[in-house]
Amino acid sequence: MLNTDGAIQSIELHDESNSVEVEIKGVGEMRIFASQKPSTCKINREIVPFEYEDFMVKIDVPWSSPSGSCVIEYLF
Repeated sequence: MLNTDGAIQSIELHDESNSVEVEIKGVGEMRIFASQKPSTCKINREIVPFEYEDFMVKIDVPWSSPSGSCVIEYLF
């Protein structure tokens, strides 16, 4: 996460739905490496725009709750 105040809280891989869930705390630009382009990205179950270039997925994470935590889901 390109934000010194951001932190990854947990990561879950879901083989049955071919998705990855990342719980984070913080705001800013989130980048992950992915060998293939996701079909969809969601923040707290809402579809959000994303960019995919050179095996990097980039999304902008807004402030979403008083705790500053949110769940990002990448569907492949």
